[in-house]
Amino acid sequence: KDNFNSLPKPKGLQKQSRMIKDKFLELGEGNIDKICIFCAGYYGKNLLYEFRKRGLTVDFFSDNKESIWGTKIVGIVCIPPVQIDKEHTLIIVALQNTEELLEKLKNSGYKYVISYKKIKKELLNIKPIIIPN
Repeated sequence: KDNFNSLPKPKGLQKQSRMIKDKFLELGEGNIDKICIFCAGYYGKNLLYEFRKRGLTVDFFSDNKESIWGTKIVGIVCIPPVQIDKEHTLIIVALQNTEELLEKLKNSGYKYVISYKKIKKELLNIKPIIIPN
């Protein structure tokens, strides 16, 4: 289990986490039950960090790089793209230039695909949670 999840949760965390999750559900028209960060490099790890600072979890990473499939990236498993549920997963593409990959994923039938930049903007509008020592 991820060490982050075992830390004590400050007051207000549940309300804030619910607010963010509701925003994701809205993006997925109420059909999302998993969150995937696509691309497990710098931007993917940075986005995971922002999620964790706000008490949120990511279900898995995915990447086109076969050599990292089945491994854990910062405690989160990386799966092949073909294992992503196309109908119920919000895929956040974590690259500097996302347009080409966003289009490729959408054309491959992945229903809910969004860029790192858009999600990051939403996350940064929400104050990070400070975990007491």
